[in-house]
Amino acid sequence: MKQSCIDFLMEQFGDRDVVDEIYGEFAASFPKLVGEAAQQARDADWEKLDRTAHAIKGNSMVVGFGEAADAAIALRRAAKLSDAAESARLIGELERLKGEL
Repeated sequence: MKQSCIDFLMEQFGDRDVVDEIYGEFAASFPKLVGEAAQQARDADWEKLDRTAHAIKGNSMVVGFGEAADAAIALRRAAKLSDAAESARLIGELERLKGEL
C-alpha cells in the first residue's frame, strides 16, 4: 500500500521531497488517529468518533489510500448511528490497514 500511495502522490505533486513529507506525516498520524477512534468507540463518544473518522477519511484520501477512506466513511456512519458493534468492526479494519503503512 505504501508504494501505491507514494505513486499517487507523485502523480499529484511530482516532487519526491514533498511526497516524502506528506506521506511521512500521514504515516505518523494514521496510527494515532486510529487509536483515538478506538478509545472514543470504547467510551461511546460518538461525536468525537465521527470527527476522528472524518480526519482519517480526509487524510487517507489525500494520499490515495482508498480502502482506509472507505472504512472511515463507514465508521462515520456507524458513529452517527451509535452502532458500537459496527464501529468496533471498522476500527479493526483500520487497525489491519495500519499494518500496510
